Amino acid sequence: MTNIICCCPSKNGDWRVIFSRTMRRSGFRDLQIWAKGKVICTDLYKFTKAFPDEERFGLTSQIRRAAVSVITNIAEGHARSSNPDFIRFLYMSLGSIRELETLLEICTMLTSAVTSLNSSSGFKKSAE
Repeated sequence: MTNIICCCPSKNGDWRVIFSRTMRRSGFRDLQIWAKGKVICTDLYKFTKAFPDEERFGLTSQIRRAAVSVITNIAEGHARSSNPDFIRFLYMSLGSIRELETLLEICTMLTSAVTSLNSSSGFKKSAE
């Protein structure tokens, strides 16, 4: 048996690293956190396709890079030979998750601002 590490939410909503000595370490594709991260990454790629063209090099690019960073750090850390290295990469992945949260909050704020401006100015998008 070897050590395995995973990230999970704590009671206050923060994420923490859990260390267990009872599980056999398998391939990174078998990690639930990696599999869920891959689904979220592909969903975010689809979500950002609807963004305006002027955001292609702004929010679209940043969201996509952060989403990819989450799962690639998990995979790279898993390939490292020591648990401290794996833990370090998990924390880098967690940093990318926080970056994604921030970027998505900005998207929400911008969407709310545009909706508010459109309704207060009486602007209506014409049907084409």
